[in-house]
Amino acid sequence: MQAFAQVGAQQETHAFTFLTSGTQGSWSDYLASDQPGVSRIAFGDYDKAIALQSWDDALPYEPRPGPKTLPYGDAMQISVKDGYRITGYTLQSNVFSATRVALGWENYDKEYVEIAPGYAYTSATLAVETRLADGSAVGVGQSKTFFDSSGELLVGASGLSLTHDFSIRFDAMLTTDAKAQWAHMRDPDPYLCCHYISNPSLAHVSFHDIMLTVYSEPILSAVPEPQTHAMLLAGLGWIGWRWRRKATAREKGNR
Repeated sequence: MQAFAQVGAQQETHAFTFLTSGTQGSWSDYLASDQPGVSRIAFGDYDKAIALQSWDDALPYEPRPGPKTLPYGDAMQISVKDGYRITGYTLQSNVFSATRVALGWENYDKEYVEIAPGYAYTSATLAVETRLADGSAVGVGQSKTFFDSSGELLVGASGLSLTHDFSIRFDAMLTTDAKAQWAHMRDPDPYLCCHYISNPSLAHVSFHDIMLTVYSEPILSAVPEPQTHAMLLAGLGWIGWRWRRKATAREKGNR
C-alpha cells in the first residue's frame, strides 16, 4: 500500500493520524505501508537518494572549498486514535559513503622541496527525540553517526505507552570534506621558483530510503461489554436454579 500525501495534509493509519511536515518546499511525507501494529512512513524526497559530495584538486596557492553540510530536520505530529497506544518507533536509512585520496609521492633524490598530504572524510547522522503535546520530552533522544562508512543507520525508542498526541522530532545531517595532495617540485632552473603538482581528493556520502516505522497495539478494555454482563447474569441464574433443585431434593429425601 502506498498513499502519497499532499504537503501539510493529515494522513490516516489504522492506529493514528499524522501530519505531514512539508516545511521545506517540496518535502512531504507519505504512508508507505499500514499493517496491524506496524505503520511505515517515508520522508518525501528523502525516501530516494540525497547525496553530498566534496571535490578538491586545488594547488596550495589557490583557494580550496571548505567542508560541506546538508541538514534536514522536522517534527512528525502524531494523534493516537481511541483504543490504541504507540509502543515504539524506529527511524532508519541506508548510507553509502566513498572517499578517494590519491597516492602521494616519494621524495627520491630530494626531487620535491615540500609534500603535503591530502584527505577526504564523510559523516552521516540520524537523531530522534519524542515530545508530548506540552513540549516535555519522553525518555532520552537517540543519535547515531557513521564516519567514512556505509551501512544502515537505525535510531528510535521502545517501551513506550503513548495514548495521546505527541511528536517525533528527527534530524538528518550529511557532511563531506576533501583536500588535494600537492607537492612542490625542485626545478632544475634556479630562477623558476614555483613548480607545483597536485592529486585530487573526493568525498561522497548519501542517504537512501529514510523510513519511520511506528509500532502500535490495541488497548484491551477493562470494562466488560454488555454481552459479557448478560452471559454472567445468565450463568449465575443457572447456578442458582441448580442449587435450589438440589436443596429441594434433599428436603424431600429427609422427610
